[in-house]
Amino acid sequence: CLHRAEYGFWFSPYPIHDQGVQWYYDEFKEGMVNGEKSPQYCHKPDHSFGLMKEHIPDCKFILCMRNPITRAFSAWNHYVAVWPKSKPWGIFDVKKSFYENLLDVELQESFLFAGCYNWAIKRILLLYSMEQLHFVVQERLVSKNKEIMQEEWDKIADFLGITKRRVYQSYIHDRHYPEPMSSSARDFLNGYYYQH
Repeated sequence: CLHRAEYGFWFSPYPIHDQGVQWYYDEFKEGMVNGEKSPQYCHKPDHSFGLMKEHIPDCKFILCMRNPITRAFSAWNHYVAVWPKSKPWGIFDVKKSFYENLLDVELQESFLFAGCYNWAIKRILLLYSMEQLHFVVQERLVSKNKEIMQEEWDKIADFLGITKRRVYQSYIHDRHYPEPMSSSARDFLNGYYYQH
């Protein structure tokens, strides 16, 4: 069985962090494979994985990576779609195009760098062994080709040591964008991520 805590971000600088290690342990069920999820951990891997190593040295990690170009464009579209709720996130200027936003150096150092997975992986490997990491390509995990999708879930089950089960997915975030990514934006992102 697999149990996922409803709370995340314990190892990042969020209020939950103040409740302590025992509180965190109490969120999980005994006798089960337990886990949680957060992309935030890879944004500051030295801090978050350092604390994990101190308190949970034998845990395993599933790192789910998406094509960084489509990840960036998806995040932009999500930001625009939920505007003005997204205003406090402070990432983009909705008055500008996606491409115009990409030219902002500050945005490149924060938002775009999140797609440079190799940097975070190298930092994690300073603390944990490769045997404790499992890499998943997001596009395969949510593939509409059921065989490809099931194969990825089976690999996760093997990695966690749990029974393989048939997975039925719903695509709750399978949204269409108002307009396609411009060739200028795609060329820029190809160049940016190629160097990484």
